[in-house]
Amino acid sequence: MTYTILFLVGLSLTSVAMALTVVSGRKGHRRTHLIRAISTVVLLAVAVVFAFLMQAYERKLPAREMAIHRIFSMTVAWVVPFVVITGILLWRNPRWRRLHQFCVGVLLIGTVGALVTGIWVLSLSEPL
Repeated sequence: MTYTILFLVGLSLTSVAMALTVVSGRKGHRRTHLIRAISTVVLLAVAVVFAFLMQAYERKLPAREMAIHRIFSMTVAWVVPFVVITGILLWRNPRWRRLHQFCVGVLLIGTVGALVTGIWVLSLSEPL
């Protein structure tokens, strides 16, 4: 049960950090946005580690539902580098703003999908 609790705490902190990152980005607070973005990625990585530990030692997750969840989670994993790259390019040249916003939009949609399907999978899981 410990990894499950740690996972849920990590997931909650990641969600809050992501929301704060979006707010600072929309307000144009670059330095704050950068710090929050890095913190969000680190928190997400920690939550993912706890999710794997939870699956390995505490919970049996349903395979079909996990396959659906993986579509969203892998979308997020693949989009993060594009968000980072376009963010760096935007820092130097404002013409990258639209592409960065698009990448962030895809990231947010994928994150909401991963969050919803992840909670769904967890609700269907069974203790080991």
